Amino acid sequence: MVRFDIADSVAAITLNRPENLNTLTREMLGELREIFRRISREQVVRVVILTGAGEEAFCAGMDLAELAAMGAEEATSAARRVQDVCDSIESCGVPVVAAVNGVAAGWGCELVLACHIRIASSNARFSLSENQLAGVSIHKGIQRLKSVESQRVVVERMLAGDDVTADEALRSGIINRVVPPERLLTEAEAFTREVSKLAPLAIRACLEAVLGGAELSLEEGLELEAQLFSGLFATEDMREGTSAFLEKRAPVFKGR
Repeated sequence: MVRFDIADSVAAITLNRPENLNTLTREMLGELREIFRRISREQVVRVVILTGAGEEAFCAGMDLAELAAMGAEEATSAARRVQDVCDSIESCGVPVVAAVNGVAAGWGCELVLACHIRIASSNARFSLSENQLAGVSIHKGIQRLKSVESQRVVVERMLAGDDVTADEALRSGIINRVVPPERLLTEAEAFTREVSKLAPLAIRACLEAVLGGAELSLEEGLELEAQLFSGLFATEDMREGTSAFLEKRAPVFKGR
């Protein structure tokens, strides 16, 4: 139910239950967790596209039939799986691009917010809708929204039970770009092709600086950046990048 393909160091991960609005099952959560752990461990992939099959939904949350059959202990286990998946996305070491087609609700919206880049079709709709099911967002969804404006918009919509449109999400900084539905994957793939040409160690360090630095003071963040830079200085990719610039040619980075 989760498709995973790699071509030219770009991974495409597709939630593949279009007849069920790509809602998540426990099996799918296990697959996603293992896929992102593999990406982090093997360091073959340089960038990821995460999307949903079909045009109606990226992911409409957890499969309600499966959720309704759970007891408290099983529900806690499922929630931890979602937390693990979101954390695995955020910390996998390569940029993950969410290509959001249609509905991204509840735990599906949490997946989007865990991604580093978010491109949405103009018909996309976002909601952290757990409150409508007597639940609450538990996967850092609101905390992952860095701006006060984006947090305000999401909390207001959550309390009202409304969706956030693609244009509203763009204005408030929840997503990076809005494109016509027919161009969603084309735009995401064009972005990933450009990223895949960059130095993977430098990208990994950049993500670490942004994610790790968010919890640090300014002085600590600057020290982290200095350490990351010094770690890159002796790499083959750094020498290749410098040589390519001086020789006026395109660099070929190998992640070493």
